[in-house]
Amino acid sequence: MFEKLISLDKELLVFLNNCNSAFFDDFFYIYSGQLAWVLTAVAIIYVIIKTQKSDCWVIFFGLVLLILLSDQTSSGLLKPLIERLRPTREPTLEGLVHIVHNYRGGGFSFPSGHATNSFAFAVFTSLLFKNRLYSTIIFTWAIFTGYSRIYLGVHYPLDVLCGTILGIGCGFAIYYLVRWFRPICCKRKISRRNSLIVAAVFLVTITIISIWHNKLLFLA
Repeated sequence: MFEKLISLDKELLVFLNNCNSAFFDDFFYIYSGQLAWVLTAVAIIYVIIKTQKSDCWVIFFGLVLLILLSDQTSSGLLKPLIERLRPTREPTLEGLVHIVHNYRGGGFSFPSGHATNSFAFAVFTSLLFKNRLYSTIIFTWAIFTGYSRIYLGVHYPLDVLCGTILGIGCGFAIYYLVRWFRPICCKRKISRRNSLIVAAVFLVTITIISIWHNKLLFLA
């Protein structure tokens, strides 16, 4: 049963990874990076400060705990423990995986740290902000982040799926910790105006990546 699951995971990876084009090679290569999302991160930090005011330090402390929990659990604990090779480094998949800009990833594959971290952040902030527009934006970002790792051939679909589940768990855990420590922080909702600011910055970032993706490769 386990061997069949792994075999199906590899087949799905090859199928999804080979649905590619020159445009999306550059697009997802940049999208999967960190520097491309600096403006969106700044917008979210602004919203947190604007909404929480003097209590913003509680949320920032929660975010630090969130990152430590999600990243260390996925990359610090599970990856070295399970030691699953990335698709780009798996001998049985040599020649079958589409590699973008010679990017092969480092370390091991399971679970996806990108999926874990992005969904942990999406769950925590969406529960905190309680705004439908923001939730739509942040989960769209998280879903495409997970998919980008499959597209680039550095993670299997199962890596992303399990990273997503782990990230959701981490997001809920830190949210309830913050709610226990400082309940008032979890009762404030962001305004529609502030959610529109995040939406605008997110859409601008996507537009820039889409139009000038060849010139923005330095951001990856």
